[in-house]
Amino acid sequence: MKAGVREYWMVDPRMKKVITYYFSEDKETMECGIYGFDDCVPVMVYDGDLVIDFSKIFLPSWDISL
Repeated sequence: MKAGVREYWMVDPRMKKVITYYFSEDKETMECGIYGFDDCVPVMVYDGDLVIDFSKIFLPSWDISL
């Protein structure tokens, strides 16, 4: 946030989760969300009008197991 980043995503392919952080332009508020790979994740810098559908990106054959 101090560097001017307005939105930050962490993608965990092992847990099939996406954690998002969105910082308001005035840096007064922060929103966060937790999504699964079966969700459509809104891109908040575009007011949520753009969504990323992880079910179309992450294929089950790419399963990461350790």
